Amino acid sequence: MSAWSFKKGSALESTSRLIAAESLDGERVRGKLVVHFDRPLPAEVAAEILVTLNRAIETIIGEELCEGRLPFTGEELVDRVRKRARSLPSRISEMRVEGLELLEHKATLPSRVSSHPHAHRSDMAAPVPTSTSTSGVMPKVSVESNVRTLWPRATQAVVAGTSTERLVRLFAPALRDSVAVVMMGLFQSLDPSVMDRLELFERRAGSAVADRVREQVCTCLAAAFHRVLVRATVDGAAARALVESMLEDALAPEPPHPEHLERYLESPAPLRELTRVVAAALGVPGDADRMLAAVSAYGMALRPELEGAAGAVKRLGAA
Repeated sequence: MSAWSFKKGSALESTSRLIAAESLDGERVRGKLVVHFDRPLPAEVAAEILVTLNRAIETIIGEELCEGRLPFTGEELVDRVRKRARSLPSRISEMRVEGLELLEHKATLPSRVSSHPHAHRSDMAAPVPTSTSTSGVMPKVSVESNVRTLWPRATQAVVAGTSTERLVRLFAPALRDSVAVVMMGLFQSLDPSVMDRLELFERRAGSAVADRVREQVCTCLAAAFHRVLVRATVDGAAARALVESMLEDALAPEPPHPEHLERYLESPAPLRELTRVVAAALGVPGDADRMLAAVSAYGMALRPELEGAAGAVKRLGAA
C-alpha cells in the first residue's frame, strides 16, 4: 500500500509514502515513510529510492514478532533500514517513519483444517505435553538411541590441513539435515485437529511460513554450534566466521539474518526461544511447550556430536 506525494516529471527535495507490512506472526504494521534529499531529484529517481526503502522495511517487519505490540519505534525502524539498505544513495539527508501503528490482527498463516476440503476434526483431543525444563537449554528428557545425523561423518573427514572452506562444505550439509529433523519435529507436534500441517509446505495461502521456520531453526542450531566451539576454546573470531559461512551455505539462496544469529547467541535458552518464535509464527503460541518437548530429545542427542565436531576444529587450530 502506498501514496506518492509527487507527480511524474517533477523535481523533489522530499517525498513520502504510506507503508504497510505483515510481521512474522501475521500482525499488520502501518506508518508513513518521509525522506528528504540533499538536493532536488527527478521524480523517477525518488520513486526508485522509496521502493528500495519500502522493500527493506517490509523485510524487517516480516522478520519480527509483534505479539500484540509494536516491536520497535519509528526511530528504531529507521536505524534498522539504514543498516539493512547499505547501498542507499548518499543523497538522502533525512529519513523518518511517522505514525507507526499496529492494525488489527490479519493473519496470512496456514489456514485451519476446518476450511480444507480433505480435513477432518477429531472430537478426542490429545493431551498437551509440557516441558519440565526451566531453561530450554538442555531439558531432561530421554534420548532415543536411533537418532542419526551427518555430524559424525563430517567430523571424520576433518584431517590436518583442512581449510575453512572445506569445513563449511563438510558441516553445512550436516546443519541442513539437523534443521530438517527439527522442523519435522516442530510440525509433527502441531495439533492436526486445528491446523493442516501439509499446507505449511504447499503454501496454498501464499505464506512462506515454512521458509521463515527454516531460517529460524537453522540460525538457532548454528548458534548452538558456535557456543560449543567457544566452549572448546576455539578462537572466537574463527568460530564466528565458520558458523556464519555455514549458515550462509545452508540457507542459500536465501541470505541469513545476522540479527537473528545475535538473538540466539545472547539468549540464555535458545531452544525455548526458537519454539516461542516458531509457535508465534504459526499462530499457535500456546503450543510452544509442546514443540519444545518434541525437539528436546534430538537436541540432547545432537550435543555430543557438535562437541565432536568442535573438537576436530580445535585440533586443526592447535596443529
